[in-house]
Amino acid sequence: LHAAAANLRRMAALRRAVRASRPHLVISFLSTTNVLTLLATRGLGVPVVVSERGDPRRGNLRRAWRLLRIATYPLAFRLVAQTEEALACFPGYMRRRGMVLPNPVVLPTLHRGETQKTVAGVGHLLPVKGFDILIEAFARCARAHPDWRLVIWGEGADRAELAGLAGRLGIGDRVELPGLSGAPGAWLAATDIFVLASRHEGFPNALLEAMAAGLPVIAADCPIGGCRALIESGTTGLLVPKEQVDAMAAALARLMADSRARRRLGEAARLSTRAYALPHIMQRWTALALAAKASCRRRGS
Repeated sequence: LHAAAANLRRMAALRRAVRASRPHLVISFLSTTNVLTLLATRGLGVPVVVSERGDPRRGNLRRAWRLLRIATYPLAFRLVAQTEEALACFPGYMRRRGMVLPNPVVLPTLHRGETQKTVAGVGHLLPVKGFDILIEAFARCARAHPDWRLVIWGEGADRAELAGLAGRLGIGDRVELPGLSGAPGAWLAATDIFVLASRHEGFPNALLEAMAAGLPVIAADCPIGGCRALIESGTTGLLVPKEQVDAMAAALARLMADSRARRRLGEAARLSTRAYALPHIMQRWTALALAAKASCRRRGS
């Protein structure tokens, strides 16, 4: 009851804010916020775009929120998902208002020095990111490639467990957990192979950034298709089955041993990400906003 009352207060505050600002369009992100926004703007004549950021089948949504999502999403002007697979999670009557809009990529200025023979992973140190899989895969390649090291950037509850795993596998001295990068994207300049070993991902920004920076990449083919949308396996990167340590280790060994393949995949990856440049993605969001505004005019709003 306390939570319900708090959400009613949020809805009332949001409704007042929308009325005061008189927007042409409201854009909402994340499931519970989407539901509250659609309820708060009911009857105001303002089009609302809701955006799902991740796998709609996962998350910690309680049953009541899932039912509210089913009931309210048809009220939205558009339902935006990051991949076709994410959009396909919704029933047909919702998909008719759906569209796919991926994230953009904005790269900092990079000053890459000489190769350091570094494999990198980036993200919260949590089970969903699969860093345990990455450490095990690296351990299987470590003896054959003694001049390579693994650096995992990020913070999280699994730090001690991951460090312990590296120690038990005999590679504690070759696995680094430096925490957060000193500046956004600074880790890119010190990386030679980027690996995304996640068990689940929405649209993986770190993977997109690595590809745009011209790094060779290896990614697990995890739900909901974000990695598959970015990588043409063997051409712009290597895609491996999720949670398959052997496959991840084989891909790592292949790239560690072949500098020519690393350069080829990295350059192809860089060229493939041009469609995700910020101006292109913002152009699509602008077109969506203009369509919503035109819809209001047709309805006389």
